Amino acid sequence: MQSHEYQLAAAEWDRVLFLNPFDTMARLNLLKSFRLSDKPVEGWKKLNLWYPSAPLTKAFSLEAAQLALTIGDFAAFGSVMDRSADLSGAEKSTWKLGAWLMQGDWINQPVKSRNPSFTVASMNPQLLDIYSKTKDIHRKSPAAAVALSCLVPGMGKIYSHDWKDGLMSLLFVATSAFQSYRGFSKYGISSVTGWIFGGLATGFYTANLFGSWKSATLYNVNQTDRIRHETEGVLITH
Repeated sequence: MQSHEYQLAAAEWDRVLFLNPFDTMARLNLLKSFRLSDKPVEGWKKLNLWYPSAPLTKAFSLEAAQLALTIGDFAAFGSVMDRSADLSGAEKSTWKLGAWLMQGDWINQPVKSRNPSFTVASMNPQLLDIYSKTKDIHRKSPAAAVALSCLVPGMGKIYSHDWKDGLMSLLFVATSAFQSYRGFSKYGISSVTGWIFGGLATGFYTANLFGSWKSATLYNVNQTDRIRHETEGVLITH
């Protein structure tokens, strides 16, 4: 484990447990080895095999919480908190705040409503700092982004803070539309140039609508991913 060969360490701890099945330190290190070797599901299965419903000590509670959060099973995390006999109220609040941040549902709540009760009891300044960042993040509505781009091509992407693509969309649609207009103005309805650039303008305009929806969706995902990664850096140990 000191050389970070966690997969090999898991096999060795398994051998220790074969000789002494109730060695709690070996059990704990096996769970950690599974988690750090990117096999958290295996660790979770082991934990529930050993302790299907019994209260968990503080050491096992902390490792179980990390396993559940690494897997992304927030219902299982809630179960761990309920079974954590030795964690203080402040410690539980800290972990619950971390899970709330990692889950990412906060972005769908109005900023003023992002006030989970456990923020008051949490004593971790790093998590509270990350929590404060969520107050500055406003969800972008994909429908609003599309509506804006219907009115002005690229405006939906600009609304989602994607300025470069938004301006490029406006430039492509406007340029193609202008060339189409020039062609039809000069040669009438039979203008080949008018039809070609008209088709391009329509294609760019349609792509701009889809891109605006995608840009708003991606903005929301990027914000929740950023908060989750920062939270993992605080809660998940190595």
